[in-house]
Amino acid sequence: AKLGIADVTRLQRDFARAREMCTAIAAAQPPLETDLRHAVEACRLRCLLDEGQPLAAAEAFLALRRTEPVLSGEVWLVQIQSLLALR
Repeated sequence: AKLGIADVTRLQRDFARAREMCTAIAAAQPPLETDLRHAVEACRLRCLLDEGQPLAAAEAFLALRRTEPVLSGEVWLVQIQSLLALR
């Protein structure tokens, strides 16, 4: 539910607050399951894209790629969107 609220906040164009919410969700204890962690990262990357920062989104994706051996389809979709925005 918290991730949904963060996504709605992003859609309301309050990007700083949405990123804060994503950071808080990611820092929750016990650690999140892989699918939920990837959904949080996708939300964070979408915030960067919506703010007009495709380069920052691409860099964040690369950092995530270094730490996660397998990524969800949602994260790969956002990566493709960031590449298109860079183009």
